[in-house]
Amino acid sequence: MIMAVIESFKFLPGLAECPLLVTCDGAGKVCDQVRPKRGFVTAELADKYAAYVHGLQDALGANRVLVLPEREGFGLAVKAAVARVTTPYVLLCQHDNMFVRPIDLERVIRIMEANQDDLKCVHFVSPKSTFEVEGNKDGGCNQGAAAPLSLKRIEDRLGRLAGSARDFGETKEDGAAQHAGAQSPSTFWPMPSWLERNHVCSTAHYRDFVLGPETKLKPGQFIEETFGQRMRQDLAAGGSHRPYGIYRLLDDPESATLHLDGRAFLPVLEQKRRGWRVTDLYQRLELRHSAWLAAEAGGCWSPGAPLPPWPPMPISGSAAGSSKNF
Repeated sequence: MIMAVIESFKFLPGLAECPLLVTCDGAGKVCDQVRPKRGFVTAELADKYAAYVHGLQDALGANRVLVLPEREGFGLAVKAAVARVTTPYVLLCQHDNMFVRPIDLERVIRIMEANQDDLKCVHFVSPKSTFEVEGNKDGGCNQGAAAPLSLKRIEDRLGRLAGSARDFGETKEDGAAQHAGAQSPSTFWPMPSWLERNHVCSTAHYRDFVLGPETKLKPGQFIEETFGQRMRQDLAAGGSHRPYGIYRLLDDPESATLHLDGRAFLPVLEQKRRGWRVTDLYQRLELRHSAWLAAEAGGCWSPGAPLPPWPPMPISGSAAGSSKNF
């Protein structure tokens, strides 16, 4: 499943050239109980997990896999990983959240660079936080301030404690453009709390503020239930959103990510070996990625433009599976 997520990075141009670090938590206490979320596993499960980690090291390289000696849980595992990041920005992805459409990540970074005091962390559109472009209920994408957005769905779910959507561009406060081909501003929605989803963040902000001294993490805890709750309480009491600087990019109403079911996930080849009806998701993503590359090469697609449509689902029979780890 991790390999499927890594393969989906191809939807973010330039990301393949960036350093990669996969963090593996410790297996937990070996005993007769099977309660992984509490840190209790049998010797058999611990051995299987160790073999899985070794497989990742063989596939990705030992220097790309950080193995924690003890079970720490999500929050402390992220903290251990961020402490090793040397780049000014870090993209954090969960092991079960893959990208399913293009994101102009390089432009997002340029906008963050030009608005460092306000825009410190950017999350992406997820299945439960989509929006609509007014006058285009069937889809389409946001073309900046000129396209009114309906944010009812995301605001109904997360609230409006942090205020309304804002436009940020690639221009600094002094009016100087960050990039020769700077485009019109993009729309970002201020998040009222932290969510454990794929996001890009200033490394210093992550290390010194999100995971700073005031964020007390215990083994097994999530950032969402510690820092996230403190943030929400602060905003509810009238605090400023600016120190947090956490936004969601509203670049396209279609979800940018897809959550994989970790309990039911099996590689395509293993599904075939068991005689299961194989999902065609990965094949459809591969076809869509190829169509996007062809459109981009032909000059008929640019960031912010509508994507090629999803390939149709098979009408009958066994769905075709892809042997690639997409």
